[in-house]
Amino acid sequence: MLNLQPKIYLKGNLLEITNTPTYLGFTLDTEINCGKHIAKLAEKGRKRLQLLKFISGRDLGANSGTLRMIYTALSRPFLGYGYQIYQVAFHTNLNKLERVQLSAALMITGLRSCCPKAIVLFEATCSLCH
Repeated sequence: MLNLQPKIYLKGNLLEITNTPTYLGFTLDTEINCGKHIAKLAEKGRKRLQLLKFISGRDLGANSGTLRMIYTALSRPFLGYGYQIYQVAFHTNLNKLERVQLSAALMITGLRSCCPKAIVLFEATCSLCH
């Protein structure tokens, strides 16, 4: 079988040929299950959680309202980007994003990881009410 890889130039620059191109910030994959895109988002989300963890220190840490506002400003926008396409994503891929959100909710509320997920997420959404 002949495998031709044409060289395509745009304004004099050679375009890279890849199986997972990024278009408008969304990483496409050949399996059409959003796996590559969600993996990138989850990794980016975990990195941002490190900042949240640093700010939420026990002695001089920020309160839950401040933590929620920081999470909402820094992490939520990119975690939700492309959600319309997530309808074709596998549940195992979506669980990666859910784990990032659950980790953030645990930091915001100060609850332990042994608490039921529904309670943690409810408390995180109500943190501004307190």
